[in-house]
Amino acid sequence: MKWASISLAGFAVLVFVMIWSLKWINPTATAFTLQEDWEKLEKERYSLSEKWVAYEDIPQNIKWAVVASEDQKFWNHPGIDLVAIAEAYQEMESGERVRGASTITQQVAKNLFLSSDKNFFRKGVEAALAVTIDALWGKERVLEMYLNIAEFGPGVYGIG
Repeated sequence: MKWASISLAGFAVLVFVMIWSLKWINPTATAFTLQEDWEKLEKERYSLSEKWVAYEDIPQNIKWAVVASEDQKFWNHPGIDLVAIAEAYQEMESGERVRGASTITQQVAKNLFLSSDKNFFRKGVEAALAVTIDALWGKERVLEMYLNIAEFGPGVYGIG
């Protein structure tokens, strides 16, 4: 039991250091780009860092458009939107079509570290990562990361 606790604590520290370092270091790949079937897409795998667009070089209209379409409360929440999550859960419980409740920060956490599996465990890990990312990076870095790693079409990652 002692070794399991030490291992878990070590893993948590490793994840924290990895997230902290990404405040300054641009990733060359994400969990999503590594899971992509590039042969099926008939595209060559590319490095995100080769196409990276710095925050100050991203047109303001693109920043506004993404926040308006993906996460209107982006500048005001701590990485997760508890109200949107509660509303989505109520919709699911009542059998309605569930709308997305993921914030931009949650999408960054998912794209960088997780898979697209739809289950409560992954969503819980995603929420914890999102709160950590938001606290360590700040909103501008989160938005820069999102615009550089989000999939905008089959095999098309980032705006670069």
